Amino acid sequence: MGVDIFMGWKGMTKEDREKQFNNAFNPKVGYLGYLRGSYGNDSSVKLFGEIFPDKYWQNIEAPYPFLKYHKRNMNIIEKALKDMVKEEIKKSSEKQAGSPDKDKQKGVFDVLSNVAEAHGEHLVITEEDKNKLDRIQAVVPDYSGIEYKIEVIFSILEFLRLGEILEMQGKKPTIYISW
Repeated sequence: MGVDIFMGWKGMTKEDREKQFNNAFNPKVGYLGYLRGSYGNDSSVKLFGEIFPDKYWQNIEAPYPFLKYHKRNMNIIEKALKDMVKEEIKKSSEKQAGSPDKDKQKGVFDVLSNVAEAHGEHLVITEEDKNKLDRIQAVVPDYSGIEYKIEVIFSILEFLRLGEILEMQGKKPTIYISW
């Protein structure tokens, strides 16, 4: 069970809609105007609740002011990334001692940066955060976990960007949340 968020817009083609439905349950296709979050094991649902106010959770398709909410949404995303870094630093600090295979160790900062660069983004982490990460040489036992979370955040960014572009083009984007 989870949350599906679909974007619609003036002039949306049947092909555009089919791409969304063909990628249902894929949490990494925000660029298509579709977001997915699972209850229980996915922090994206919490993020969705912060980005999309209560009135959008009433099972109706409604216009969403992407441009009006831009700054607020970017602050929400930035906070989510910083919280993720703090959580990974804490987890890594607890697991750091006694790792037998130094070649398999990878810093959280490196993981975050690699995923960000793959999406053409520049991840902003304070020098203090970077120093902490470098100092502890964090070990992330499940790379797919942190990478997955970051991929989902970038998918949300792509969704928001698409909405802003469509709004600037006068295509009046709407969202529909199914949960």
